[in-house]
Amino acid sequence: MAAPLRKVYIASYDAGGLFPNHWALWVPSVADENIGTIIQVEGDPATGFHLEFQRYYDKSVEERKHALFEIADVEHRHVVDSDGLGDGKPFIETVAHDAIEEQAVLIDPPAKSLKSAGNEKQGRVEIKNCQTWLTELVNALVAQGIFPESALTKLAMVPKATERKQRVPQLE
Repeated sequence: MAAPLRKVYIASYDAGGLFPNHWALWVPSVADENIGTIIQVEGDPATGFHLEFQRYYDKSVEERKHALFEIADVEHRHVVDSDGLGDGKPFIETVAHDAIEEQAVLIDPPAKSLKSAGNEKQGRVEIKNCQTWLTELVNALVAQGIFPESALTKLAMVPKATERKQRVPQLE
């Protein structure tokens, strides 16, 4: 009998509507679906990004507005729970412990891509952020057979920003 599959999600954190939402990969633990690992790049286009694995992340106490989007069902062999890593308290590291994280380490975090207004001859610049990085990671996971092809379609459906209804002044 095949082992049950593990669900993996995109966590999309509301950035207030003016900026793109922050995206991360959320891998819940088998023991407690509120606890797990966040795989993400942190930073901004002005200074660059760095990779981190947040262990023992507890989504039930997250104060930022966010939504989870199921992206893939993966085989257990591709996921290592944080259980047994550290002392059970939340911590951040950059050491990969499973196949998903090994692919994350292979994808370079976006470097500084936002140029200052004083730069001459800058032309059009492609701004890279956590969303572009996560898109590259999902593509790599599909190419390696860790995520199914359907993950690409599901990724394309995740909102890039939270829509805000614009208030229209009322005429009196």
